Amino acid sequence: MKILRVAGVNLASLDEFDIDFRKVTSDRNRIFAIIGDTGAGKSTILDAICLALYGRTPRISRYGTNSGAVELEEGQSVGTDDSINVMTRGKNNCSATVDFEGRGGVYRAVYSVCKKRTNFSYSFEVRRLDVNGIPGELLVDREKAFRLKPLEDFIQPYTGLTWEQFKKVIVLPQGEFAAFLEDDSKAKTSLLEKLTGTEIYRKIDALVTERISGIKTVLDDYHKRMNVISNNKNI
Repeated sequence: MKILRVAGVNLASLDEFDIDFRKVTSDRNRIFAIIGDTGAGKSTILDAICLALYGRTPRISRYGTNSGAVELEEGQSVGTDDSINVMTRGKNNCSATVDFEGRGGVYRAVYSVCKKRTNFSYSFEVRRLDVNGIPGELLVDREKAFRLKPLEDFIQPYTGLTWEQFKKVIVLPQGEFAAFLEDDSKAKTSLLEKLTGTEIYRKIDALVTERISGIKTVLDDYHKRMNVISNNKNI
């Protein structure tokens, strides 16, 4: 999986931004850094990536936060761990968009929220992009009802990663690198196989092992029958 572009509107300290990572990288320069003063919006860029794909952000889910987004009428509110809290204070809507290269092609995921009088309306869609980056086939189209089902169920077929896997290796939250290093070897192996595309070799190895085991079973059975025939002849 590869993030190609991220855009956002009314997210935390950033009113509107659009970053095409393909324009800041090349065949000779594939590494870049996002730098800036405290509060400049560096983490908000990562928030936008997470929101567009999974409808949640690790720093809000972990620490909770408060912003203008929780101010609803008639005493209504949302939890401090709800990702909607990344909405810029005083705004009535926000959105996050990510173009990414995933399983079977290039896609665009868009997550948006509109603040109403006593609640919020959520929407999420995934479209396939053509070679020119033009949105085409609509693959996923969900509104508020998707809140009843984890958003990762809709995006995982295209990213190939669960939310837990995504936040560990694509946008590893501050202070959680040690947790990834200390994860059990089986979980890390499975995750790294998906990222590098080498899981196919594990499957091939399993099939070969199964085939060899089957042949060995047939061969052992053949030897047993030959021994029985040989013993009968001796009698």
